[in-house]
Amino acid sequence: HKVALGPTLVAMAQTVASFDTQHAAPIHDTQLDYYGKRLATACADGSIRVWELVQDQQHFSAELKGLEGPVWQVAWAHPKFGPLIASVSFDRKVTIWREMRPQQWQIVYQDQSHQGSVNCCAFAPWELGLHLAVGSADGTATVFTYSEQQGNWISRKLGTEPQAHPAGVNGVCWAPAPQPTAHGGPTPIRIATGGSDNRVRLWRRDDAGDWEEEQFPEGHTNWVQDVAWRPQVGGAGGLIASGGLDGTVILWAQELEGQPWRKLQVLNPGKPVWRVSWSVTGSLLTVASGDNNVVLYKEDNDGQYESVTNIDENGIRGPASAAVDDAFAGNADVAASFAQ
Repeated sequence: HKVALGPTLVAMAQTVASFDTQHAAPIHDTQLDYYGKRLATACADGSIRVWELVQDQQHFSAELKGLEGPVWQVAWAHPKFGPLIASVSFDRKVTIWREMRPQQWQIVYQDQSHQGSVNCCAFAPWELGLHLAVGSADGTATVFTYSEQQGNWISRKLGTEPQAHPAGVNGVCWAPAPQPTAHGGPTPIRIATGGSDNRVRLWRRDDAGDWEEEQFPEGHTNWVQDVAWRPQVGGAGGLIASGGLDGTVILWAQELEGQPWRKLQVLNPGKPVWRVSWSVTGSLLTVASGDNNVVLYKEDNDGQYESVTNIDENGIRGPASAAVDDAFAGNADVAASFAQ
């Protein structure tokens, strides 16, 4: 099973490097750290592998073991909090791993309270502190917060109902760090989730630390597999991408804080969508679908998103325009995994 890495500052973005991870089963997720120098791969065999990326070379660093089912997703914490990786897996576990010494990782926290597979995870923007949001097939979404006073992790469920999504949670993401608004106060702390009830749901943290659901429109006709909040790009508006098994990606926009969210655009990759992700600057949207393709979309002058190129396990297909180069400039590498 191989991982393909899309380079950053590459003329016409024509080069894709790949390497064999030596995993014995399909790879479900790959994530680069904050600096783009380390790669974590999550595998169906219950293992996680960490790789050091040095120029065009990849060096095996460590294998994280101890889980009893496929690992669906991994996430790196901001380096401010040290070398931390979160993982979620089919065995109903949320696991926090810390590198205690070079190449030696240890489980420092594990939650086993969920009643179903834990499908997704995302660390909060570092400005908010050390928080991890996860979503489970049991329908719940939970935020784990590290308390320095207690030296442990504290959990809070999203919403007042027993389940955030009655049929299961598949995707989770945080809003960018709060920004000043026209009214003087900061934007609220929010989380978006996608679920098997075909819905995207939005959650706001109140002053007491509880999470309340906000109104959000409907749009998908099948399971929502992933959600991604665009990084803040000037102004006070928000933009969320959601990908579904209905073969669409919906872009949801909020022009100003307090205004309703609306459907800005529907992208049609045509195949079930598994993952959506924004570039660091928010100028490029990547969409991974069930036909082994990753499609890159770029915003045009009218605020609409158009496809600029496709990537599959053989590399880039179709024109790799200068727009792609602009979008990659100054960003961390984009990583995509292909099971073969």
